[in-house]
Amino acid sequence: MSSNKTPWKKRREIPDPQLQDAAEQYDDARQFLQQQPPGSGVFLPLLNTAAVAIELLPKSLSSELIHVPVDSFDGLSTVHAVPERKHHRLVGLFDSIQPDVRSQLESGFASYTAGQTGTALRDLLSRYEGIFAVSRYPF
Repeated sequence: MSSNKTPWKKRREIPDPQLQDAAEQYDDARQFLQQQPPGSGVFLPLLNTAAVAIELLPKSLSSELIHVPVDSFDGLSTVHAVPERKHHRLVGLFDSIQPDVRSQLESGFASYTAGQTGTALRDLLSRYEGIFAVSRYPF
């Protein structure tokens, strides 16, 4: 039996499975678009799907579950995730992640890229700020 004293309706699953699934779907689309030959005319959709996947991942790590009662069925609720921040700024989304989870991400990224880039995860995210808007509005 779990010793967690937090009421069921207030618990968070990190990452939130709904947002994580959405991020993975966009990343699957990114991988498909990335495999298309040069000149296929899918560069902007490739950038956009990558940007959405990158944006949804930190949102999946900082979301709250919302329970909406179903009027016609007592005791039943629909559940959906609401991210803490609803914008497209990657560093701000990264900052909204709980410090212990964010620290694990930073350590994992540093280990994964050891000897390659010398760039911290936060710095890398800051380089890609605005890519979501640029991929939608190239004019």
